[in-house]
Amino acid sequence: MTLTKLRSDKALNRVVRLARKEKSFTYILFHSPWDTTSQVALDYIESLDTNHEVFTLDYFDAPQSWGQFKVQPGTLVKLNEKKVVVYPGRQAIKLELN
Repeated sequence: MTLTKLRSDKALNRVVRLARKEKSFTYILFHSPWDTTSQVALDYIESLDTNHEVFTLDYFDAPQSWGQFKVQPGTLVKLNEKKVVVYPGRQAIKLELN
């Protein structure tokens, strides 16, 4: 599992634009270091043994993006050229990244 931290709204926009051009899914975890659910989701994703890259976005680095996606801490967003799937809170930790 590769975790890549995004540090700005601009970096997230770049990732979303690239994801819209690909057939495979891109994963973005909206993470808050002070939220328990968010930390559980992050720990679970880190423990998975897959080859996926998951982008993490902290609320304090990009608050505008959190508002645009209308997400809560611990939300995993899965997107590609045709589809956007949102796994809020505790559902994110149940997701198997295939």
